[in-house]
Amino acid sequence: MIVSIWSSETRTFSLEREGERTTLRVAGKRALVATTDELDALVRHLNHVLHGRPLRAGLAWSPEDDTALAAAFDDGAPPSDLAEQFGRSISAIEARLVRLGLMADHGGWRAFVPRGPAARNGPSDGGDPG
Repeated sequence: MIVSIWSSETRTFSLEREGERTTLRVAGKRALVATTDELDALVRHLNHVLHGRPLRAGLAWSPEDDTALAAAFDDGAPPSDLAEQFGRSISAIEARLVRLGLMADHGGWRAFVPRGPAARNGPSDGGDPG
C-alpha cells in the first residue's frame, strides 16, 4: 500500500508499507527497505546531520553511557573530546557530569569536582593547595 508520494524537480519518491516493512522508491526503483524503527533512526540521523546537531542529541543516557562517561572524564578527557565521543553537545556533556556529581554547577558556570585520593586527603605536602 502506498502511504506517501512526493516529487522534487527531478525525481518522484514514494513510501510503500507492507506489514512491518516500509519501502522507499526513488523514480520507481526500490532504494531502501526498512522497519519503522530503522526508518525512525535514519530520519533522526539525517535530521541531525543536515542541521548540524550532535547525533545523539536528545536521546536518553543509558547506565552504560554514564559509566563510560565517568571513566573517560576521570581519565582526563576534556568535555569537548567527550562530546565528540558520545555524539552530544559540550553543554549536554557538562550537564550530565553535573548530574553524575563530577562537576559542580554554580549558576551559569561549572567547576570540576575533585576526585581521587588527593581530593579526599587534601594536598600531600600539607601546604597551600593554591
